[in-house]
Parts: sequence; structure tokens; C-alpha cells
Amino acid sequence: MTLLSIQDMTKRFGGLVALNALNINVKERTIHSIMAPTGPGKPPFSTA
Repeated sequence: MTLLSIQDMTKRFGGLVALNALNINVKERTIHSIMAPTGPGKPPFSTA
């Protein structure tokens, strides 16, 4: 069972693209983590 589904999420700050066409499906009883270098994409995704 899918608890959360995000399709083609893009987040921009002016001319900076922090996320580009993110797709993620979070299924029941699974653990997910978002890993990236410091800064790019993680804060915009967590507040989406």
C-alpha cells in the first residue's frame, strides 16, 4: 500500500533549481532516507 506518492516535484529559488522532477513512492512498512551533499534539495522536499 502506498502511503505517499510525489510525481514530478520541482522546487526553485529564483534561478536556482533545488529539486528537478522528483518522483517518490513511500510504501507502508518501509524506511526511506534522502541523501545528498549539504543543501541541495533536502530542505525544500521536507517542507513540500
